Amino acid sequence: MMVPASVQHLVQIYVTRYRGNYNDMQVLAPAAFLQMPEPRSFTGLMELYEANYIRFRRLCPGLDKISNHAVCAVEGALDLHLRIVERTRYTHTVILTNYLQGDRVGFSPKPNLRIRVYHDARQAEVLDDQSRAGHSGASPLYRSADSQLVFRWRWNRFLYKWLGYCLYHGYGFPLEAGCLSSSSEPSAAPV
Repeated sequence: MMVPASVQHLVQIYVTRYRGNYNDMQVLAPAAFLQMPEPRSFTGLMELYEANYIRFRRLCPGLDKISNHAVCAVEGALDLHLRIVERTRYTHTVILTNYLQGDRVGFSPKPNLRIRVYHDARQAEVLDDQSRAGHSGASPLYRSADSQLVFRWRWNRFLYKWLGYCLYHGYGFPLEAGCLSSSSEPSAAPV
């Protein structure tokens, strides 16, 4: 495969500027030859998974140190609960939720997202919303590939925005700063 001369020229500029230190290289301006993936496309979804991983790891940098359940409290906001459902060598499956006070039932978890974090691929994806029965990825409503892509795009876009909201408002799960960790799920929702 031939590399266009314009690309070779840009690489030469970067190498010259950083004197071969590739770790410090940064793109200073968007290049005309790079195109962003289209929204609701497979490549766009993969990029969204990567962005979700980055935000999730900023929210929870000490994921391996959390036993099974952690709660993060921010003044004037709902507590954010993180429950680890499954641990493997390269993945974690977690449930991230807020408990909203309902009129009839008491506290209900909404949203109640089950998220798989792939550490080797550096991606995080929403598997389903546990609070919406019948709307999981395995639902018969989403059997075709196109509708599955749209479904995954919507939920992962929601996760992207929700993680951004949490980070903006100061939520975080480092064990030393304002988070409670327990080995089991709480018996009752927070007051």
